[in-house]
Amino acid sequence: MSNTLKTLFNKSNYSEYETLNLFLFGFEDASLLSEKQGVTKNLKKVNNEFKLLTKLKSKNALEQSLEVINREIKNSTNDIDNYDLGASYDQQMKELNDIKIEISTLSLDLASMNMKRSLNEQAINSLLIQQDNSNPDDLKKLYNEATERVGVLNKTFEDALNFYNQMIIKKVEFIKSQMTSLEREIVSKNNKLGVWIKKESEILNELSNLGSLSDLQLLQKDINKLYESKGSFENSLNQIEEYESKINTLSIKLQDISLKIDKYINQFDSNLKIFNKYFSKYTRQLYNEEFILSYEYKSDLFQFTIDPIGNTQSQGNLGDGKKKAQVSAFDLAYLSLQEEISSRFIRFVAHDGIEAIHQNQIKTLFDIAAKIDGQYIIAILKDKLASIDGKTMAESTILELSENDKFFKC
Repeated sequence: MSNTLKTLFNKSNYSEYETLNLFLFGFEDASLLSEKQGVTKNLKKVNNEFKLLTKLKSKNALEQSLEVINREIKNSTNDIDNYDLGASYDQQMKELNDIKIEISTLSLDLASMNMKRSLNEQAINSLLIQQDNSNPDDLKKLYNEATERVGVLNKTFEDALNFYNQMIIKKVEFIKSQMTSLEREIVSKNNKLGVWIKKESEILNELSNLGSLSDLQLLQKDINKLYESKGSFENSLNQIEEYESKINTLSIKLQDISLKIDKYINQFDSNLKIFNKYFSKYTRQLYNEEFILSYEYKSDLFQFTIDPIGNTQSQGNLGDGKKKAQVSAFDLAYLSLQEEISSRFIRFVAHDGIEAIHQNQIKTLFDIAAKIDGQYIIAILKDKLASIDGKTMAESTILELSENDKFFKC
């Protein structure tokens, strides 16, 4: 029965249905619902990126690693500072220290750029996998649904499928275009790093000509590697903290929106009670079974379900006719709600394929609709209306077609 609520495309999520159902049942601030849906979608995206970022190394692992690296750098720096080379080496050592700073800065920049490149490559791979795994049947269903709702479309299904594939290709091309300048920067930074490392080697060679510096060279190489590791880890840690800040900001915003929604929920609940007054009545008139619409607030969302009052008489899955009748009961109850609250909504519902409903229930639906200030529009074969009196038929028929009187004529 809860499939009655599934009025959107089959890929739609709870957040989208929350926005729709709250709005339909009189939630006063539609912009607040739209804002919540946007924040929820953004928070999900940021959370997924955060999981990807912390997949190889957790925040604590990075912090503990940095603690060890910083301690090793401090020890190595003390060893170098206390290394006795004499006064003639002072100038060269000063240059080595300056070079070390340049190498550390460039290493940090490169680590950040390489991380951006890696994320871009993963985004491209994700899009390509999405294209490979896309199910044309899903797009076909969406296309057919659109055709049923609005009639003949200007574009064929093949055009729609081609547009979908082209959209993914364009996204990939856009990311690649962004990566071109990034690749140039990485090459440039690597070249600069190579120059500084070469210069460092030259100074060490000059110093080695004045005496044995093998121990000092080893110390210098070790500390350079430590600074490179430190730069890489600090960059990863900074990115994690940035994402944590984003997640925290979005979560607080989502909580704030939820609190605002709570302030409007009283009127919504009142409308829901009115709706259920009619919905339970109409479902009882149809099949002697009462149903209600209810919601549960969980995972920061209002999730809606349709449930029976007590035990129902039906066993197993509902037949097609009964499903369609209960959908009609739902829509007619909604029209009755709009009438009672004097809303300015357009009051009509249109159903097709109700031939599967038994004639007795069709008559019940007609009797219910006749008492509502609204329109119940159906397309149905005439022989299914045997239980409807001639006067009602004559007054209610808007268009009648036959084999000899078709809508489209050659």
